[in-house]
Amino acid sequence: MKKYADIPTFNFSSDLLNLIFSDNEKFENNFISIHETKDEKVKKQQDDAKKMGYSGGHNKFAQIHCSETDLLEPIKAHSALLYPKSSILIKKPGNVIGWHQDTFFMFRKSCPKYDEEVYVPIRYMYFPIKSYYGHAFCVEGEWITQWDAGYGITWHPNAGHCGVNAGGELAATINVTGLIEIEEFNKLNLFPFESSL
Repeated sequence: MKKYADIPTFNFSSDLLNLIFSDNEKFENNFISIHETKDEKVKKQQDDAKKMGYSGGHNKFAQIHCSETDLLEPIKAHSALLYPKSSILIKKPGNVIGWHQDTFFMFRKSCPKYDEEVYVPIRYMYFPIKSYYGHAFCVEGEWITQWDAGYGITWHPNAGHCGVNAGGELAATINVTGLIEIEEFNKLNLFPFESSL
């Protein structure tokens, strides 16, 4: 069973890389938000993570959304997804984004109505920086530990996954979430998973 699929690589601009390596404290976030939410999918994600032992204030990362910079416009266009939204996730050494399934919260808030018989929401993830020892990403038990800058993957929308920076260098990923035609989605040969949470 295919747990993830490669997608075409992307060459990131030096301006975007400089943004990743700049001081991003104002964009800090936590894997488990301490904020209340009325969104049922997000609430379930938070509750599941708390049951696993994660708590607010731990596992910090910086997240920069496409609404905050034009530097993500080229990667959004490269993805060829409909209504794309994008963000950069930056993990300093010693931080993780724990096991979860995507809720597509920001995308669902902004996406116009669409024909669910024609399109499916999907997330593409790119690694703008090559991996170093201690960098890892896992999709449903399949670990990726070595990648070149620009490498990209995608997975079934209900697949569990996590990202780890147990190394000594900054780690970053860039997500692009949008709609893909079901016919194109099926060509990826990605299969749904039972809930792993």
